[in-house]
Amino acid sequence: MKTYSIVSVVAAAAATLLTALPAAASGVGEGTPGYPAPVSASSQATSPSRAAVQAEARLALAEGRIASGELGLPEAEFHAQADRARVRAEAAEALRLGLVASGEASVVYTPAQLEAIRLAGDRVQATIVAATR
Repeated sequence: MKTYSIVSVVAAAAATLLTALPAAASGVGEGTPGYPAPVSASSQATSPSRAAVQAEARLALAEGRIASGELGLPEAEFHAQADRARVRAEAAEALRLGLVASGEASVVYTPAQLEAIRLAGDRVQATIVAATR
């Protein structure tokens, strides 16, 4: 970690402040890139009134262009990649191998353990396929 002396921090702050004050007092920067343009009375007159905005919002809601609640969300389709029996078999194998972490403990899997879990799922899947034939 870098440490700075209090003198260098105060000097940098003072230099920044002294260069910014004259520019702010003289109005320099208005209308220049990076600064907002001054607001004039003519630009404020072109914005719609509150009543007009509310009327437009009511119309959009009536036409169905505004979603209310969760109705506007698209229906999410879910397609399971594994059936319940396979997931249960893989979870039981992981539990048997002691690979289910609890609390803040972390578990490191070996390739052989992952293969054993996958094979447990394959065995159940083969049983299900054989039963449906």
